Amino acid sequence: MHLAAMQHGLVSTYQAEVIGVGRSRLQSMQRRGVLIHAGRGVWALPGSPETERQVLLRPCLSYGGVASHRAAGSLHRIEAWTERPIELTVERSRSVDVPGGIVHRTQDLIADDIVIIDSIPVTSPARTLVDLGSVVPAVLVSRSVNHALRLMLTTIVELQLVADRVGRHGRSGAGVLRRVLDGKVAEHQLMESPLESDFLDLCIVHGLPAPSVQHPVRVNGRDRRLDVAWPSVKLCVELLGYEHHGQRERFEEDRRRTNDLQLAGWTVLEFTADDVRRRGSRTISLVLRMLDRLGYPG
Repeated sequence: MHLAAMQHGLVSTYQAEVIGVGRSRLQSMQRRGVLIHAGRGVWALPGSPETERQVLLRPCLSYGGVASHRAAGSLHRIEAWTERPIELTVERSRSVDVPGGIVHRTQDLIADDIVIIDSIPVTSPARTLVDLGSVVPAVLVSRSVNHALRLMLTTIVELQLVADRVGRHGRSGAGVLRRVLDGKVAEHQLMESPLESDFLDLCIVHGLPAPSVQHPVRVNGRDRRLDVAWPSVKLCVELLGYEHHGQRERFEEDRRRTNDLQLAGWTVLEFTADDVRRRGSRTISLVLRMLDRLGYPG
């Protein structure tokens, strides 16, 4: 069937009936080996590969469910965790059995909360970020919000509206997202680049002492702002985005700035985007060693 071919080799009884293929015909196709019964109300094309997406779509078709939480985050490519379970949301009244999967029941899922990705019904990016607050730590929700905002999948305003709506129904994830957003609004006012946000998340994940962001200092008669700093031990981290490469004036000014800071007693560490995003553990290790060398308390 053409529809099944478009849906990872799967079609539901309901979908078949909508296009005029009744149960008796489906059973006939099964006897002829054209279709295989693949679960409650679901049929599969023989030989269709059992991919991760097919496994996720099957219970959605069986129970009218929607891929949600970590499964939805993975589909939206905003994941900040390692687990990728089969996870779906269904109406509270439905009886559901998904071996090896996680089922969430709700009465507050509306049409605006659902999108389609690769033929799979999925919670929208904003709703997904609300739901994540109930299954992953707040720091991972924060990182997921960063990813979603950077990919322009949602906005802070939309997230606030969805969190307020869902929160009225007592969803625990709404409170987590609200707290994350409170920090994001303040963070957005201070931070100059996504790289700074990524570095701050890295500090949180690895348990570093909280730094000051865009810390103001006056050195050599000039007012400066340090990307990230631990002022009590005069440690500064400067983050070098790719956009600065090849700009001679900016390069020379950065060197003067570094010299001024060092003469004023500051220790300066410089990290690139790759240092933060690809070599995060090594980068944090260097920061921790320097904090220890400078005698940071604790």
